[in-house]
Amino acid sequence: MTQAKQTKSTVAKDLERLRQAGQVRVLGEAEIAERLQGVSIPKRADAVFEGGGVKGIAFAGATAVAEQLGVNWACLAGTSAGAITASLLAVGYTGKELIPTLTEEMDFKAFMDEGLLDKVPLFGKLASAMFEKGIYEGDYFEEWMEEKLADKGVATFGDLKDAEGKYRLKVIASDVTQRRMMILPDDLPAYGRDPDSFPVARAARMSMSIPYFFEPVELDIRNPGKRGRRKCYVVDGGMLSNYPVWLFDTTAGHVPRWPTYGFKLIEPESEQPSPSNLPHQ
Repeated sequence: MTQAKQTKSTVAKDLERLRQAGQVRVLGEAEIAERLQGVSIPKRADAVFEGGGVKGIAFAGATAVAEQLGVNWACLAGTSAGAITASLLAVGYTGKELIPTLTEEMDFKAFMDEGLLDKVPLFGKLASAMFEKGIYEGDYFEEWMEEKLADKGVATFGDLKDAEGKYRLKVIASDVTQRRMMILPDDLPAYGRDPDSFPVARAARMSMSIPYFFEPVELDIRNPGKRGRRKCYVVDGGMLSNYPVWLFDTTAGHVPRWPTYGFKLIEPESEQPSPSNLPHQ
């Protein structure tokens, strides 16, 4: 795990290349502060982060700007890449701290960790996808996440309760066996798991497990009407709710104590129709 801290990630190298080519410009704190003059927003808020793969590194800069405006995060939630950001913020990282964490330390190529079957020449990865239901193990990511959380003294959801005893973090995953969305840690008792002792890193691992790219996380549950237990396979939450901005909604007729800020990744000109001469488009 120390290798991720000693070498620059591929993302960091790509960003440096874009900077040198003049295709990316990083604003300094003074320039950001100048642009934010006169902007006033509530100082307490919940935050929900959309899934978006490697593009999720943009959340680091977005949250840093929000914090520069004085925002303190109450509850956080996210899916896939958004779950990673939400988890790190929930344990005490700031947006400013996340910028080097997500762009320099977190090497997405290193997350493609192979098991013994994957390394078999020619057919290893295909066999892994067929028999293990995914090509890459996902263990490297979970260990990296555990390490980052441990640096802030957090391991399980029990470490993330607020003054009212409620969990400050919610993560979305997909139970493909039962064809249902999972809200972690809320739904863990249905699987016979104690939310207080369930690892946050494992929940993030569930949420970002792209089907067939990563092996799913297995949870066993009581088999209804039969003896014994059966396995449930849990994968990327983006299959069922990639942008769970509804998580902190209040019931009808009630005014929320503070706003929910949704962080959603939008491609430039994504609302414009895609030009094409192909008849099916």
